[in-house]
Amino acid sequence: MIDVIEHIENCNQFSDDLNKCAKFIIYNIPVEINLIDTLRNIAMRNRYYKTQTESLGHIHFFSANKAAEFVAQHHKVIKKIFAGYAMYYLFSSYPDYIHQRKNPARKIELVISALIQKIMPFFAPYCIQGSLFFLARTK
Repeated sequence: MIDVIEHIENCNQFSDDLNKCAKFIIYNIPVEINLIDTLRNIAMRNRYYKTQTESLGHIHFFSANKAAEFVAQHHKVIKKIFAGYAMYYLFSSYPDYIHQRKNPARKIELVISALIQKIMPFFAPYCIQGSLFFLARTK
């Protein structure tokens, strides 16, 4: 379930159905309700999440807590790990990320996000862009 659940309309039923098909499930759920994205949404006059739906097809948006609650509602969580995106964006040779780094505001955001991830990893899922990875067992 890597980058899938946020695209599925009836994600609750789908996750319940997974329990019939597998013993273990790995989720990667983007954490898009966080401090940075909330500020971005304000700056974009409440258009950020609509843009995410149009460009990426996301129909569900999760905070760190809601992602954890979602997985725990359907499965037994064995392990969860947060992976912030900032370090990847800062050092990737992917052309879109190189282009993003040329924007001074975006570069500052990425540097601050990387610092938050390093200095305050407990708070990172609530503050910066990233994904929560879950290893879960069916109930």
